[in-house]
Amino acid sequence: MDIIQHIWLNEGFATYSEALWYEKQYGVDRMHSDMSNNMYFGPGTIFVEDTTSIGSIFHGGLSYAKASWVLHMLRHVVGDSVFFAGLQEYGDRYRFKSAVTEQFQTVMEEISGKDLDAFFQRWIYDELYPIYEVVYSQSDNNLLVRINQIQESNVFKMPVDIKAYYSDNSEQVWVVQNTQKSELFTLALPASSTIERIELDPDNWILKKIYEIRLDTLGNGAIPDRFHLYPVYPNPFNAGVTIRFDLENEGEVQLNIFDITGKNIWQQSS
Repeated sequence: MDIIQHIWLNEGFATYSEALWYEKQYGVDRMHSDMSNNMYFGPGTIFVEDTTSIGSIFHGGLSYAKASWVLHMLRHVVGDSVFFAGLQEYGDRYRFKSAVTEQFQTVMEEISGKDLDAFFQRWIYDELYPIYEVVYSQSDNNLLVRINQIQESNVFKMPVDIKAYYSDNSEQVWVVQNTQKSELFTLALPASSTIERIELDPDNWILKKIYEIRLDTLGNGAIPDRFHLYPVYPNPFNAGVTIRFDLENEGEVQLNIFDITGKNIWQQSS
């Protein structure tokens, strides 16, 4: 095991500590602003695979910026009190010693009581970030929200904040556990409320991109509870491809194809 491969535990902590200082001095909005100005959306893993390259070890986007976002996101996953208690325990346990990612993960799991393996595996040892597409509608006293992760890579299992803005200028926030590439959430609304719009991750706790948040104008039932998308064929393809899917009910369908960056390159409605 090469300790240098876990350099993010130095540089990511140092970078996020700057944001925490801004929060202490100027408030939480200043902290979130600092994090928003320090986002990295490029390829590569935070875990350093090539320790023969100084550029890989001290990669500004991975070892510093994205690594600081891992701590920022972990804070939201476990909650403030647990997060800072975990940092205190980690410091007490490994002060003046060397530590690796698995040891930090173990401390945070002990303090939080949560299994954090999916989080650390996805963000430290895998690449990229989630790209969200959100479709929502109001059905009586329920808000229906379908969250699609449209990135080509595997799902990012994360808590996601959904904020609703009502016509009477009031607001409400839910936290949902998004664990699938396409997932429907049914959220109870106050009686006789009308939603003007919703926002995903309004406080910017997730390193992400949002492709689209749109109102489903087709009415109740337009967001299917279940559907099945078959493998495309042929694969790979050039001139044409067949995309087959099943829906629970008949209705209008809009099919979008995105490239790896989240750009919508084809759209068809029927």
